[in-house]
Amino acid sequence: MVNLYGIPGAGKSTLAIHLGHQLGKLYPDCQIYFNLRGSNNVAVSAEDLLGGVLVALGVPPAEVPTGLVLRSASYRSALAAMRSIIVVDNASTAEQVEPLLPGSAEAAVLITSWAPIAELPGVHTMPVRKLDDDAALEMLRAVTRREITEADLLPVKQVVRLTDSLPLALRIAGGLLKAHPHWSWNDLLRRMGGHDDSVRLDNLVSGSLGVRATFDLAYSDLDLATARGYRLLGLAPSAEMKSELAHVLISADVYVAERIFDELVSRELLQRVTSSKFRMHDLIWLRANSLAHDVEETEVREAAVARMVAWSLDRLDSEYLPQLRLSLSHLEGLPGNEGTPLALTQVYVDSPVVSDDSIDTTTSLDEIFPRDRRVVLVAPGGMGKTTMAGNLCYNSTARRGADGGGPLPLIILARDLRSGDGDSGLETLIIRTLRHRYGFELPIEALQTILNDGDATVVVDGFDEVIEPSLRTNVLASIIGFSKTYPTVAMLVTTRHYSSSRRDFPGFSFITIAPWTRETTTRYMSKLATASNSPIPREVFQRLRERALRLPEDFITTPLYAQMALSTLYYHNQVPRSFTRMMDLIIDQAVFRREQRRGTLFVPPEALKQVLEATAYDMQKSSTNRVFVSQRHLVDIVTQTMENLSENVPAVRVIDVMAARSGLFSEAVQTPEGESFFAFSHTAIREHLAASHLARMAPADVADVMAGHYLDASWEAVFVIALELGGRTLYDNVLRGAERIGDRGLVRAILLWHETIRYQ
Repeated sequence: MVNLYGIPGAGKSTLAIHLGHQLGKLYPDCQIYFNLRGSNNVAVSAEDLLGGVLVALGVPPAEVPTGLVLRSASYRSALAAMRSIIVVDNASTAEQVEPLLPGSAEAAVLITSWAPIAELPGVHTMPVRKLDDDAALEMLRAVTRREITEADLLPVKQVVRLTDSLPLALRIAGGLLKAHPHWSWNDLLRRMGGHDDSVRLDNLVSGSLGVRATFDLAYSDLDLATARGYRLLGLAPSAEMKSELAHVLISADVYVAERIFDELVSRELLQRVTSSKFRMHDLIWLRANSLAHDVEETEVREAAVARMVAWSLDRLDSEYLPQLRLSLSHLEGLPGNEGTPLALTQVYVDSPVVSDDSIDTTTSLDEIFPRDRRVVLVAPGGMGKTTMAGNLCYNSTARRGADGGGPLPLIILARDLRSGDGDSGLETLIIRTLRHRYGFELPIEALQTILNDGDATVVVDGFDEVIEPSLRTNVLASIIGFSKTYPTVAMLVTTRHYSSSRRDFPGFSFITIAPWTRETTTRYMSKLATASNSPIPREVFQRLRERALRLPEDFITTPLYAQMALSTLYYHNQVPRSFTRMMDLIIDQAVFRREQRRGTLFVPPEALKQVLEATAYDMQKSSTNRVFVSQRHLVDIVTQTMENLSENVPAVRVIDVMAARSGLFSEAVQTPEGESFFAFSHTAIREHLAASHLARMAPADVADVMAGHYLDASWEAVFVIALELGGRTLYDNVLRGAERIGDRGLVRAILLWHETIRYQ
């Protein structure tokens, strides 16, 4: 006798019926199926079920006894000499099952239930869990009868995530696609609601199959206190919650609350992840949330939300701020070294900024913001926009931590945004950043309390990296809408300049970072020299600083240039006459010298450099996100490049060398679906490598690329570097190509770029 138990929708009934058919050859005399929920999901008594079975076993209807005891005895007598298999589906208690058990030792019994029924003598309980990712993909492939190509993999994994690998939900989703052969996987994703959780359960319905209806069967079996606890847990900000928050939501005596948790856990409606953390299946949490709003008394629900908000706000300063402070406390090390991070407080120097209102006067960012509540900080790459915004937030955490006052810094990194995120409001993006970057769950109600009180500073960093047109439009609309909804919340956006930037941010003040003076550079280099974890010895650093400060003034006008000047002096005892040549030396240091020090060259350095260049160029020309590349796509780039170079090195080994040894490129994030994404250590490195790849292309092709992107700030940097690397010959040929294309704007841009380039 085996009891299959588990979460509603896990496929227990399907598995039991399948096993019943498979075992039928071993039990040939009789196969019986009891459904304690009946055809309409209404509970059916064991007495009624036995009456029907006795007739099926040959007992004349008039001779079927009345009463459960007599019918159970007749049933067992009828099966006494038979080798039979019995499936008892949708059981809740041992009392329901016992009358349906045969008396013969020659019989086999399969029981399905939400909670284990361990009281039955001799029963073996076996949990039925949701599928792992590979099994979920295989199930979708089997249900849809479609092959899943590489191009399909991302949307298919998103479908798996939206179903949380629940077999019933996968079966319904696959059935929808099968019923609509003209749909793509992306069409199915949109049909399921995409990022809109509120409609997901509505759409996971196919004929008589429905995820919501299945969950509600389990819910209907709960006693009143447990049912209320289930609904209130649905108010948590996500399916995973601290046990302390679960207690806050239920607000019951600790022993009563633990009984409720134990009951929900036993029915697989809740899981204990650790002693301090619970998790609900994503879809179960969505259903509990909808029940909390549709069924729960308003006063009870609002009181639970108020308790949760108070609990969350109490923990902002003690849990979120330390994580944020830690993440902001260190900067990337000097380019070209081993990447030792530098302490922000030891090396930070205020960069002078110029505002629209005082174009002849420099000041500091903190003198403008947050006094001016709507600010866009515009500057080229390498000027330190992200560092300045990070320092501002770091100081806010210090002030707030010291006396509990001051606004709460909230950061959205534009490079984290993905297709579909534009459909979410800025509040949702803030909550997602808090969760994924800092491990802090903040309910939307708590965030709205903070924002309505004006007790926050919101930073959107790197807006220019949002390149997908629809995503950019929607995120921009979210920023403008947010600024109007919360007029007392200070907002700072950092971006490179782009053609429509001032039109895009009406009502925002624009400030830019002024070029560094020799005095600013001197202060910065002095701090670098005395930083406790600087990779360059202090006495060496002092000598390097003196040499660097004798360079032409326009050579050390940005933090990045100053760092690179010191780095190339230290590693190469020289500073080339241009930033581009400096970057060449730094990349060669990372690629060639590191590999040569290892003796055994798993990847020839020249091949590795060309792979890095091809990767950077592919990322640069992405129409969705040029900051990250998925591992799946990276394998394709590496494989193709190595084939072109006739190098027989597996792609995974090349990626390992790129990520683990070059210091230029590494794994950056992992999605909830488990997919890895990689990024270059600095935007300037990606742009330089992309330019190196571009400079080797035919001039006519380079002109064509320029024609499509010359208004893009990041591409402009790439084009200038490519022209410098290619020399005057490339410049002359590209200019002729642009004239042939007939784009006057492109011709003017190339002429302007030419004036800034220091050709060798």
